[in-house]
Amino acid sequence: MPTTVATRRRLPAALRARLLAGLVLLAECLALLIGFAADRAHTAATPSVILLADRMISRVGEQAYSGYDGFTVEEGCTGEVMTTNWIEMPAGMYNLTVAYTGGGDDVEIQFHNSDIEMGCIRLPADTRAVTVQAYVPTAQTQATLVVNTEGSGIQLESIVLEPSQAYGWFRLLRRFFLLLVLDFFAWVWVRRLPFPGGRRGRVTALSLGVITLLATLPFLTSNLVAGHDLPFHLNRIEGLAQGLAGGQFPVRIQPFWLEGNGYAVSVFYGDLFLYIPAALRLLGVPLQTAYQFYVFLASLATAVVSWWCARRMFGDDAAALCVSALYTLSGYRLVDVYTRGAVGEYTALIFLPLVCYGLWQILRQPDGARARPLIWLPAAVGYAGLLQSHLLTTEMAGAFTLLLCLVCVRRVFRRNTFFPLLKVVGAAVAASAWYLVPLFDYMRGDFKVHSAGQYGGVGRMGAFPAQMFGLFFDASPELTATNVDMGTVQEMAIGVGTAVLLAAALFVAVRFLLEEPLAETEHKLLRIGGLGLWFGLLCFWMSSVLFPWHAVESLHPVLARLCTILQYPWRLEGLGTWFWVLAGGCALVLLRRRSSWRLGAGAVLCVVTLVTWGSMSQSYLATDIVENYYSAAALDSVAISGEEYLPADADRYVIADSQTPITVNAEVTDWSRQGVRVELQVTVSQQADGAVTVPLLYYPYYTACDDAGNPLAVDSDPDTWQVRVAVPSGYSGGVTVSFRPPWFWHAAEACSALFLLALAGYAVWLHRRRAPTLC
Repeated sequence: MPTTVATRRRLPAALRARLLAGLVLLAECLALLIGFAADRAHTAATPSVILLADRMISRVGEQAYSGYDGFTVEEGCTGEVMTTNWIEMPAGMYNLTVAYTGGGDDVEIQFHNSDIEMGCIRLPADTRAVTVQAYVPTAQTQATLVVNTEGSGIQLESIVLEPSQAYGWFRLLRRFFLLLVLDFFAWVWVRRLPFPGGRRGRVTALSLGVITLLATLPFLTSNLVAGHDLPFHLNRIEGLAQGLAGGQFPVRIQPFWLEGNGYAVSVFYGDLFLYIPAALRLLGVPLQTAYQFYVFLASLATAVVSWWCARRMFGDDAAALCVSALYTLSGYRLVDVYTRGAVGEYTALIFLPLVCYGLWQILRQPDGARARPLIWLPAAVGYAGLLQSHLLTTEMAGAFTLLLCLVCVRRVFRRNTFFPLLKVVGAAVAASAWYLVPLFDYMRGDFKVHSAGQYGGVGRMGAFPAQMFGLFFDASPELTATNVDMGTVQEMAIGVGTAVLLAAALFVAVRFLLEEPLAETEHKLLRIGGLGLWFGLLCFWMSSVLFPWHAVESLHPVLARLCTILQYPWRLEGLGTWFWVLAGGCALVLLRRRSSWRLGAGAVLCVVTLVTWGSMSQSYLATDIVENYYSAAALDSVAISGEEYLPADADRYVIADSQTPITVNAEVTDWSRQGVRVELQVTVSQQADGAVTVPLLYYPYYTACDDAGNPLAVDSDPDTWQVRVAVPSGYSGGVTVSFRPPWFWHAAEACSALFLLALAGYAVWLHRRRAPTLC
């Protein structure tokens, strides 16, 4: 009877808590919808502004004048050649479109006396029109638009500022994210609200939130620090967004690159996860804000995935949280995020724990037992994520997977192990077929990515042992990687931090301090930690100048090629970090019987981690390499890193400078370019066939047709490496050039989609089969 009464008393309170939570969520949804509708109405009521009207021009420079056909600046004129009167602009998102002829890389246009987020716009020659996004956070009353040149002449035909409905979407997303964060902390803080896992679940969720916040904290600013590879990856995000806007899905040739000529970076470099910031760009979110949000998501995913995998392996929440903190805030990962801006590599670090956990789950099955359904899924998801984020990390993880299989060879060839391992490979390939098939297809071509020896001896780029385990790291992007001849002078941080070393040392100490006899679970933890210790040691040895890379390269040309692709041996520190952090987690679990030692060891590891994180975040914020990446106007589309995905003999500057059609025995009377599609009006003489080279970088599967739909021959122009179309003599009419992927690319896309649908259906069926039914 007392139990029944207590239950009756609890039920109304629980129901009231759920009802209150539901009402709050409903009110938030209504507030979001009302705010979205109000923003759209505000944008619709905002008029466009024509900035070249006589009443808008305040001051003009010498050799500059206004006429019926626009505003003209003669060649040789320098400095500020035009300034507008004060512009009144309500808060909102605007599209600024500048139509012009002439121009040059030294002609720039920007807002003064305002907090408008647009940056400085270049008006390159032969582009004819430039449209960029401008975000106005607060109403402006004294903003002015200024045109500068250093000698290039230009005729400005029109400058129009039009309100964009992207403002409503941007504000909706911002409010949604703010409410999501507030709801999360309210759910954790208010004990009366139900929370999965009760008190322990609240502590876990709050801890993971704090870890994510710390990792992302240096990005909560109004600008971005330009990491080594960051401009390249921002170009990828903008290229994806423009490709989606142009009608491609999935995007194969990103049209933004090389001044609109396009670049097949999406074929060679997996960008599945970059569709998130690209989608935000389509909704009007400024480029740097979209990237900052992606960094937050990547840090959150790293913290949650590493915690989940460690918890599944250890069955210990506290040790799993410590593993998550050490891994997410490790020196090497923060170097990837802060210093290098290595988006692909720090995205791949999300999936290493999944691969490790998945392989452990398969290999630990008892002899003769039947393999559980979907036991292969975590490792398959891990490898699919690696494939579609960073191929180099995939290759390194694959090499250590083979090593693990050699170490555990007797377990590998059991029925309940061998077939799940095959399923891991098959599932990862099937899920990634939409990316792998185009990649292998293009890899048969002659591209610069095949150029062997472009980086030289990999061993000369190794890290000194003294660099690996420091307590204080400088994360400033002003520092770069150097070879061994230069020592460590002005070299960037290429270590993992003291905490990772202490985690490995803790496991060694616990290994020798444990008293016999040991329980079976303790023996298993020692085996896991031992493998992590030795695999991590191998990773750090290979990362250092002590490893004989030159001897490995001399064994076989294939090995030399693989070493060359690696470029920097200290990339292996990412794997080594996970292995040693995993060993440290095993040590914390083994210290369960000595709670005071366990608490002290965990506290020391976390404090040391925070010290290293503090030094890195402070040095990162103190650098003067700061940029405002509001839109594509702030990017250099010719900054294509190592040019790996260009044709073997191509020159990117020649390609970028070729902005108009080039004709042979033909005349182009009109043409337009929209993404990777060019439409022309062509007239060819009767005497001979003609040819037209269009401003699109040539890749296989570009096609051309005439007005009647008849195909025209397409090849690569040997002078500009652009798409060249052969047009028959006497033809006069339209020619359309576009990129059309082959049927087997689409078949691979269908294969990946069908596999994922079948997997989801099987998982749902399996869940329902196991779920208890009420009779």
